[in-house]
Amino acid sequence: MTRLPSFPKFDLTSFDLSKLPSIDLPKFDLAGLDDKVVDAVKNAAYLTVGLGVAALERLDGARRSANAAASDAVESLTSAVSSTVGRVAKRAA
Repeated sequence: MTRLPSFPKFDLTSFDLSKLPSIDLPKFDLAGLDDKVVDAVKNAAYLTVGLGVAALERLDGARRSANAAASDAVESLTSAVSSTVGRVAKRAA
């Protein structure tokens, strides 16, 4: 029986975050944001969601089309096999 590889283990129980160097991140005044910036971010979010919905709709259409094509192919194959079996049965009789 095959065994899964063992992954390395890291013991972080004695890890001290206070010994890491501190990083001063820049501070932003969110209250001073212009309404145009907020509107632009909202529009970008709406556009992203809209494009996602459109992509899903297109994917669903392609799925339906492929499903219909496969169904037609199966129906055609079933008809051909049935016809061939009928001919073979007539010759055998």
